[in-house]
Amino acid sequence: EDFDDLLTNNNYHSQWFKRGFGWDWMTASGYSKAAKASLQAVPLQSPPPLCDDKTADYAIRSFLHLFKIVCPINVDKLKLLLKDHPHQPFVNSVLNGLRNGFWPMSEIPANNVVINVNHPICNQHPDLLCAARDEEVAAERYSSGFQKLTPGMIISPLLLVVKKGMSKMHVCTNMSYGKASLNNLVIKDKIRVIFNSLISFAPYMVELKKHGKKLFLWKTDAARAYWNMPIHPQYQLRQIVLIDGQYHIDHCANFGSSASPNIWCLFFSLVLWIAVHKFEIKRINNLMDDMWGICTEDDFTTFKGIRMPLDQAKFLYLFDILNIPWDWKKQIWGERIEIIGHYVNANALSLSLSPDKKSDLIMALRTFVSIKQHRLKEWQSLLGWASWGLNTFPLGRVALQAVWDKTTSKTYRNLFIPTNSKVQSDLRWLADAIKLSPGMYLLDSTIWGLNQANALVASDAYPKGIRVWFPNSAEGFHLHLPPPVRDIYWVEL
Repeated sequence: EDFDDLLTNNNYHSQWFKRGFGWDWMTASGYSKAAKASLQAVPLQSPPPLCDDKTADYAIRSFLHLFKIVCPINVDKLKLLLKDHPHQPFVNSVLNGLRNGFWPMSEIPANNVVINVNHPICNQHPDLLCAARDEEVAAERYSSGFQKLTPGMIISPLLLVVKKGMSKMHVCTNMSYGKASLNNLVIKDKIRVIFNSLISFAPYMVELKKHGKKLFLWKTDAARAYWNMPIHPQYQLRQIVLIDGQYHIDHCANFGSSASPNIWCLFFSLVLWIAVHKFEIKRINNLMDDMWGICTEDDFTTFKGIRMPLDQAKFLYLFDILNIPWDWKKQIWGERIEIIGHYVNANALSLSLSPDKKSDLIMALRTFVSIKQHRLKEWQSLLGWASWGLNTFPLGRVALQAVWDKTTSKTYRNLFIPTNSKVQSDLRWLADAIKLSPGMYLLDSTIWGLNQANALVASDAYPKGIRVWFPNSAEGFHLHLPPPVRDIYWVEL
């Protein structure tokens, strides 16, 4: 068999270990999965019939004044802008959720009352907790206080956290607490979210760079993302918080529910469709409530007295039409800005971890190996964080193999799993390598054609090892990997 044909038929240039951070600049083009997500999305699940949820039926009828649909979105204008969207069943399911509340793709919780106490840190800051409660009640995202619980009410514990780059503590709901937590009942296959990444955005940068003009990046943020999504009264019954001796019903999606990202992203996929097809905003990507794009120095306008990129101004105007809240302090533009934790330089065509994100990841890796055991959820958190951080340093992914080996097939998230010498050695190496990594230059991440290759090499991976063949010199090599036997995907990596 001809070796060139062999390489071509086996997708020689796939470079899976780069996770897509490699491009053939002759054919690459930018795209947005999220902007197209609404075209094939499954219509959102309706709440179960009240005849199957008699506990909720009783509570809602008995205490109707405590349940409320709170949503700032102008649903009528959203419907008007979506009148020619090609997937009307999905559109109608989202509009119904905005009007009547979303059901978070969950099994019906048990009928018994579940009381979980707040995290001890809340007792140290009662004034902060009460102030947050007052703000939520005033905005009607929380109900007024009450003292009698009815069957089916579930109290999730509150905790206080400090957001990155901010000194103020924020109240969060821990809906994963306990073996019978609300998040355990959410059907995981139904809450998958379509994200964009810098992979799909990089071709936009290279495309505009060819015009020979100075480039500018912009980033727009929607305020209070999940809180803009109302929850159906049947599920509000299960979103109870306890503050200062009073119970309150949380009317909206919150940052503690594993279903909230899915609800927001499905709604926002329709906003993105409008942005692309009605407002002609073409070079955009988004992740959750962050949107970003790129333009030349000629594509600026004045919006509300501020000089800014035209596409960004269009997006903010769309937000105003739909009454999606936003703050000026979150609207950013410049030649180099931070996008989803990476520094993106429009004119240098480079991607890198921001210094603080790099420092945080290195510290997390070194701290992790200094402790003898961690819960499965902590292993998974580190693995996800490191995988994201390695987008601009793909060769470092091999250092995560030992972590995958330790967590594969385990499902109980509070299970303690000990580290071992292999994990410790690999993660220490990874921390040192990330510290030295300069990031990624897009034009250095080109996928070259066969006619540009200095040498041709064939490799074949299998669970116990890998074979390599150099046809020009008729040399072959074999590497046998030590136990445990790995999934072939990781051997190929």
